[in-house]
Amino acid sequence: MLADLNLWSHWDLVFAPSLGPIMEWLLNEVNAKELLCLATKDGKIIRVDHSSTIDSYLKVFIEGSSFETAVKLLSLYVLYGGEQHVPLSLLKCHARQAFEVMINNLMEMELQEDQNPFVHKKPSHSQRTVGKSTSGNLTNNLHKNTRAINKVIPVASTFILDCLSYLPLEFCSFAADVLLAGLQYFVKDASSAILTACNQIEQRLMLHEVGISLGIVEWANDYYSFRSSVAAETLSSRSSFSSFPNSESNTGAKIMQDILNQVPSSLGETMDSNVVDRHDGYTKLVSCTADSAEGTFDDFAVNPGQRFCVHDNHIDYDPAGVIESIRREEFGLDQNLSVDENRMLEKQHARLGRALHCLSQELYSQDSHFLLELVQNADDNIYQENVEPTLTFILLETGIIVLNNEQGFSAKNIRALCDVGNSTKKGQNAGYIGKKGIGFKSVFRVTDAPEIHSNGFHLKFDITEGQIGFVLPTLVPPCNIDLYTRLASADTDQLNRNSWNTCIVLPFRSNMSEGLSVNNIVSMFSDLHPSLLLFLHRLQCIKFRNILDDSLIVMRKEVVGDGIVKVSFGNEKMTWFVVSQELQAHVIRPDVQTTEISIAFTLQETADGELVPILNQQPVFAFLPLRTYGLKFILQGDFILPSSREEVDGNSPWNQWLLSEFPGLFVGAERSFCDLPCFRGSPGKAVAAFLSFIPLVGEVHGFFF
Repeated sequence: MLADLNLWSHWDLVFAPSLGPIMEWLLNEVNAKELLCLATKDGKIIRVDHSSTIDSYLKVFIEGSSFETAVKLLSLYVLYGGEQHVPLSLLKCHARQAFEVMINNLMEMELQEDQNPFVHKKPSHSQRTVGKSTSGNLTNNLHKNTRAINKVIPVASTFILDCLSYLPLEFCSFAADVLLAGLQYFVKDASSAILTACNQIEQRLMLHEVGISLGIVEWANDYYSFRSSVAAETLSSRSSFSSFPNSESNTGAKIMQDILNQVPSSLGETMDSNVVDRHDGYTKLVSCTADSAEGTFDDFAVNPGQRFCVHDNHIDYDPAGVIESIRREEFGLDQNLSVDENRMLEKQHARLGRALHCLSQELYSQDSHFLLELVQNADDNIYQENVEPTLTFILLETGIIVLNNEQGFSAKNIRALCDVGNSTKKGQNAGYIGKKGIGFKSVFRVTDAPEIHSNGFHLKFDITEGQIGFVLPTLVPPCNIDLYTRLASADTDQLNRNSWNTCIVLPFRSNMSEGLSVNNIVSMFSDLHPSLLLFLHRLQCIKFRNILDDSLIVMRKEVVGDGIVKVSFGNEKMTWFVVSQELQAHVIRPDVQTTEISIAFTLQETADGELVPILNQQPVFAFLPLRTYGLKFILQGDFILPSSREEVDGNSPWNQWLLSEFPGLFVGAERSFCDLPCFRGSPGKAVAAFLSFIPLVGEVHGFFF
């Protein structure tokens, strides 16, 4: 691998007389995927590894092989079709994890030497990994152990130099970008450290090329210094040292291998036991060794979910007391304040209100997005086992009523609504869609004073008397739940009054001239497509009652079996074939153990029971629909999204990893699709139907291209 095939095979002397030039022979005669080659600018033919994967790249990196790491990086570059398509953020994430394992194991060695400096034996298997029980001790002692830090920097720097030295120069910038990002997470001055570790003129010239290409100031400045006579004299004085590459150039790699020999052979076991918990402050201390342990750890040790526990314990039984305490403790609304204090508080409230107003109005490109946010919130709620989780929208001439048969709001939920970015769902491993704490604010696109009535809480957020009303709660009288229950009911669909524990009232603005009208509001509900229910965790039924034209639409999900999911929509039914796969996610996100990806193929059931493909473009889902990317099937994953929740974040390592797992799921879905009862007698028809979902060249765009 990485050898020039022309030189390695002595092609011009041995084979060219009979087979011709090697390039023409490879293009015209060779059709084996095992012989994957890359032509460089200087005419070399470099062989790369056709079987390289993201996981194999991480594996060899952790094993400490600079050569194999270089092979995997260049091979992935080729397999993905260049730098524009390679999952760069994911590669950087894995580089950081590999360096993290190295630092952990080095710290383990240093601690053992400190405890008994006269004993130098190889640690036992139980000592070779840094598990949860010991990582905290390593973190607490790291700021004291400058010897370990001083040792790991040259080792990691030499590893990077060795890795880059194996690659053709034109690809060094790509590899350096990946490797340097991984080391900079722990070592702030990684670029300077690599330059210091450079002891060969060839390596230094390579760093100059990369530095100018990537804009790395230290390497670019060294280039200008190198041109001066002083730099030339300095290099000449080191020429004798540089003439012995075998004696020194691989020293770092050998030390690296010694350190990483402590890592278990199983990649999964390694990552389980060695990835450092970000909350213990370790990663911050590695790059900022002068920080005090106390000052660093406190920021990470606080569990955001615990900050409300004191309030919940002693005033949860008094909903009105919760509201008053929020107004007093969070917003400073106290009658005992002086005139100057009130004046200053008013200014701060006004400033905060203006910021929240901009957030609410500019966060989403469509007014109708608030409906999806309400669906998301309803799916994240908790329900009794004996109820069908249901969300009901009632459209009145004066506003929108939202009914939900969840258990109801708690004091913690109310406090989260009175904040921004402090969702009670943060930190959950799985099962919750919204985690940003800003979704409910989207209702201000259609109302100035939303009301919440749930579990004895009766409050509103009113911006008509100041923008601080986005987050400032105000007590209101209870709503008439009996009236809304009767409005939502129909003769064939009687609703149980006791099931509606939460009622949200969204009165329309008095001035409807700001681009909104009743017709606009009605059209918003067209976004409530039956596919909304496909990937929701809890919500099983969505109802829309339009009092203006006396209509009722009910959407209800039904899991039939064999991967078939049906959603009834009024008198119609829509059908999907859904395949899913559970993934082990802790390698990418230590706070998430598992995640699930799914593919849904839209089908239409004919009168004779056959299933016919529907080949319209389908949106990508992150539990709720985002936008279309040219695919004829639905992709569902727990994608990381920007705050607008309208597209996938293409720079996220997590998203790039999820994307890399979908091709395998799609290929595996073919067998399950062909095994559907309606296709069992005609496999050819089944294969043809499945292949019709494959997009044509040029159809897919954006992140999924």
